[in-house]
Amino acid sequence: MNAYITLDGFKYATIHKQWAPTKERPVVIKKLLSGGRNVTFGPSMTNQWAGVITVPVTPATGYGAISDLRATYAKLTTLTFVDHYGVTYSVVIDRHVGEASLTPVWDAGTNMFQVNITLVQIS
Repeated sequence: MNAYITLDGFKYATIHKQWAPTKERPVVIKKLLSGGRNVTFGPSMTNQWAGVITVPVTPATGYGAISDLRATYAKLTTLTFVDHYGVTYSVVIDRHVGEASLTPVWDAGTNMFQVNITLVQIS
């Protein structure tokens, strides 16, 4: 097991208490006029990974910088993601990516960002 994930060729550390792989089960539940329920399930479940990754301004070798992550989510395309167990997936980044700088000097070489991100498997 790795202490990092890999996204678009760069390693990123995750905050273990704020990183959660989940499965989304497509389901539609309708309330009928009779008071009963009609439940329809989709054909498959979707893997998702959501949480916080830590991203430095100046990373160690092999790790991504905040500029690399910004370039990754600006691509608007399918990305290669490798989870903590070394399993590779094709993913997209969900709608919102929230950055929080840990120091007031955002571009300082020692600064770190905590980035809230959600990845959704597409195949």
